[in-house]
Amino acid sequence: MIPVETKVPATTVVISRRVRPSREAEFRTWAQGIHDVMATHAGFRSGQVVPPVEGTQPDWVFVNTFDSPGNLRLWLESADRRAWMARAEPMLASQSPAQVTGSLEQLFGLPPASEAPLPPAWKMAMAVITGLFPITVLNYNFLTPVIKSLPLVPRAFVSTVIVANLMTWVVMPGVTRLLKPWLYPKQG
Repeated sequence: MIPVETKVPATTVVISRRVRPSREAEFRTWAQGIHDVMATHAGFRSGQVVPPVEGTQPDWVFVNTFDSPGNLRLWLESADRRAWMARAEPMLASQSPAQVTGSLEQLFGLPPASEAPLPPAWKMAMAVITGLFPITVLNYNFLTPVIKSLPLVPRAFVSTVIVANLMTWVVMPGVTRLLKPWLYPKQG
């Protein structure tokens, strides 16, 4: 009998942090430092930091991916992370709870990894752009004028909730069906 290797899908954690005014330069240095340390931990695959966008996104958003839920948990519970988080505390105005996702299958309406390997990251990025671009245009043209009188945080929240729900339940499943022959070309 030939052993079958089971592959656990990557696990991603998303955390947003709001930095106190005048501490951004210091925080940028901190973000690079924690990323460098995290990259040395078992199972680390990638880390992205999205800085605030004036008028749209007031928080720093961190998206970090590990090869398994176990390795992500080891990082989240590590002494290294606790030490770096203690350093960040004086710089932070607020921090969201960590949002852990197992894989992209649900968002994209993809078959489970046990049925077919995930498409390459560049194809997934193109699929997201295909779905997100029209939603973004519609958001700016129709939603933004309606909610422009709201303060920034509620305005950003309303926009995020609407876009995330449309992407998850309407747009990405449709885009995935449309692009299925390209995402999953027949092999052989």
